[in-house]
Amino acid sequence: MDKNTFLIDLSESDRTDFGRVDFDQQPEVQKVFSATWELESQVNNGGFDQYFRNSESAVIAYAPVALRTIGAATCAAIVERAIETIAPLPPTQDGRDDALDALGRPGRTDSRLSIQSSLRTRITLQNCCSGS
Repeated sequence: MDKNTFLIDLSESDRTDFGRVDFDQQPEVQKVFSATWELESQVNNGGFDQYFRNSESAVIAYAPVALRTIGAATCAAIVERAIETIAPLPPTQDGRDDALDALGRPGRTDSRLSIQSSLRTRITLQNCCSGS
């Protein structure tokens, strides 16, 4: 069984609280798994734009902590740079959607626009960990 199949099976099993228990109610070790898996699955499917639109703000904010916990400091820095594009991180999905939509509006000249393409970047934790 490859790593992705194992992680998918684990995320859908009774052995984890991912998707079944509110993130704020999860123990730290579970938060690390949940935040890392949410990042991995969302970003690798649709980039940071999808991740920010589909994930809870608490999970997004915790992702760099989770990544550093598992030794993925390089990946944590990438996530922090992506979060900076919509900083301060809006607490609601509507707020994140508005912030993301604003990045592509004509006439915007702020420096966040130069990072807009990074929101579409796909990463793998394996690649991030190898450079940490």
